[in-house]
Amino acid sequence: MRILMAGGGTGGHLYPGLALADALREAEPECRIHFAGTAHGLDDKIIPQAGYDLTCLSVGRGSPLSIKKPLNCFRFIAALYQSYKLIRSFKPDVFVSLGGFAAAAPGLVSVLLGVPIVLLEQNTVPGRVTRLLSRFAKEIHMQFAVAAKYLPATKAALHESGSPVRKEIVRTQYPPVLERNALLVTGGSQGAKRLNELVVAASKKIVEQTGCTLIHVTGSAHEELIKNAYRKLGVNARVIGMTDDMVSLYKQARLTVTRSGAGSITEAQVTATPAIFLPLSTSKDGHQQKNAEAIVHGGGAMILDETVLVPEALAGHVIALWKNSAQLQQWSLTMRGQAKLHAGQTIAESILQLSGKSGQ
Repeated sequence: MRILMAGGGTGGHLYPGLALADALREAEPECRIHFAGTAHGLDDKIIPQAGYDLTCLSVGRGSPLSIKKPLNCFRFIAALYQSYKLIRSFKPDVFVSLGGFAAAAPGLVSVLLGVPIVLLEQNTVPGRVTRLLSRFAKEIHMQFAVAAKYLPATKAALHESGSPVRKEIVRTQYPPVLERNALLVTGGSQGAKRLNELVVAASKKIVEQTGCTLIHVTGSAHEELIKNAYRKLGVNARVIGMTDDMVSLYKQARLTVTRSGAGSITEAQVTATPAIFLPLSTSKDGHQQKNAEAIVHGGGAMILDETVLVPEALAGHVIALWKNSAQLQQWSLTMRGQAKLHAGQTIAESILQLSGKSGQ
């Protein structure tokens, strides 16, 4: 069996794809999986490291019709040709779109060559690639059921399967939330400048009044800047640019301050970690705000608007929640209750069945 996956660029698209790839290999050990991606993001760093083959396409960020980026059109044409060569040689049984911009070219070529298409959609508001390919897909696996309303033209089978999470995160036993003593700050794979600045400015008061261990995952580009900022304030914080070992961090996290990309949300749910979400105000279609609202509606988290938030207010929210043991326990249970722990296995089995090679 052969599966071609494409998308990536950011951790929010890439890590669910890798988790799904692992689930497919567990279900069908002889399954061959190949990724198509981009050299503009994390793909060429993380996919080979995870043991999967990767073809980097020439596609540029953004629309191929962008007036501001006229070369995108030529890059997209090149990516179509590269995708055609890849699909003709690899001969996939199924194409899986992870939702990133690098999925468009191989997705369209898959339509042309009659390869069945499966879409993963982790956000409440599907991106442009998902909306485009939804017209041709056989199946769409969503984290949020509300995403379906943005796909009115699709004839695909719709499944609220959740979003695959790395097996090491899913299979770990996490201590009860009140036995953890870290405030975990993350801004996603690309970092978050405004979130980082707010937390640093609020950190001294937070640490003094809670006694927490402060762990701050900054994104590689911001690591040294944030280390220096904490040093000047005299705050003892553990600053990490990027890490693959999120398990050890979540085992310590009583509370997380984070963006509300799909990956951050699913990891908080699986690890039963209460969250304060600061949605990226410039996210496409406001999807981070809508993601956070969907979680807060069920309990387990709160949303703060970074465009008007001041450090003193952030510190106040963190300190009040930290000291409210009953609320922390309830939010932790709620987050865990929302988690779809077997999303990877569920989607993998569905893909195997679609390929007609399940159990062979």
